[in-house]
Amino acid sequence: GVQMCALPIFRVPMIFWAPGLYASQRESKPVGHVDINPTLAQMLGTPIPKAWQGCSVFSPDHPGRVYMIADRDGFQFGVMDNSLKSIFYATAGYEQMFDLRTDPLEQKNLAYKEKDKAAELRSRISAFIKYEEAYLKNELVPGPTGEQDSQ
Repeated sequence: GVQMCALPIFRVPMIFWAPGLYASQRESKPVGHVDINPTLAQMLGTPIPKAWQGCSVFSPDHPGRVYMIADRDGFQFGVMDNSLKSIFYATAGYEQMFDLRTDPLEQKNLAYKEKDKAAELRSRISAFIKYEEAYLKNELVPGPTGEQDSQ
């Protein structure tokens, strides 16, 4: 099957250009599309609405984590947490985990060697899926860092 959560597919540069507002800066932590609006709001000095998902890229509260969902050629769910990337292939029933710092080409699957860390990331993926389901049903409102706040 096709790996839709492959690093070259979802690793896209995010560039904010604001000469005079911010000095040149480079962030290497993983961020996602949900972080764009909160980042722009912070840059413009406007409050970030509580209902928005994500967190400003420049916030010290940003978790350095991004989630992925792909539904082509089977369901794939993933998380990139700093340098670790975990993908659960729900349709096929297996998982992969890579340390992108030491294995940027994703050749060494660590999911079965580092079982505790794989279980932790799998738990994060599960919590993310439950959170998204509740968010789409308007059962909760995310906090400024994407953490759950009850209504």
